[in-house]
Amino acid sequence: VRYQVLDPDGIVREWAEWPPPLPPADSWSPITGERDAGTWRQADAGADTHSIPAWRFRGRTVASATGSQTLLSGWNEGDGLPPLWIGLIGPDQRLSVLLSPQEGRSPHLWHGPAIAPGAPFDIQVALHPGMGPGGLLWSGGDDQPWSSLTGTSPWGVERLPDIARLSIGHDRDDPASRPFLGSDLMVTGTVATTHRSDAPR
Repeated sequence: VRYQVLDPDGIVREWAEWPPPLPPADSWSPITGERDAGTWRQADAGADTHSIPAWRFRGRTVASATGSQTLLSGWNEGDGLPPLWIGLIGPDQRLSVLLSPQEGRSPHLWHGPAIAPGAPFDIQVALHPGMGPGGLLWSGGDDQPWSSLTGTSPWGVERLPDIARLSIGHDRDDPASRPFLGSDLMVTGTVATTHRSDAPR
């Protein structure tokens, strides 16, 4: 399935193909510690090509939690807030994504399923810049459907800046900042590329 959203002037503002063209999660590359973000080409929502980064998070939640726990933080030197934060929020340890694309502005929150305390989890998160606010996606595995995270923002990941660094299990370059409190956290990732079907190549 492919779709396009046109503005009043007939310009394509959003588009996607479904399901997202991601390879099987078992082929994704391990991500550990703190590292360069690698190749992740950001694009405006109406661009002819999109890069879709995706991550798989596996581990076990802590038995009791409050506050925020980081699964992955995407940041740049000098940022006040990381442009991208993926983690668990609150005592119900709810999967959440915070986007902070603009310095000095409040982050926008999307949230997904709660994860049982002290339980193993295996979830995937993908970011599709062509789908507007619905482009923050999660799945329970390769055999499960992708669904949009819930949020109230009028925009999506198309506003994110390029991201230079990734941190796993803690925020930015500070292991004491919003650490993951559970155990056995493993993260793998991939970046898929998709082309608009009617665009010249």
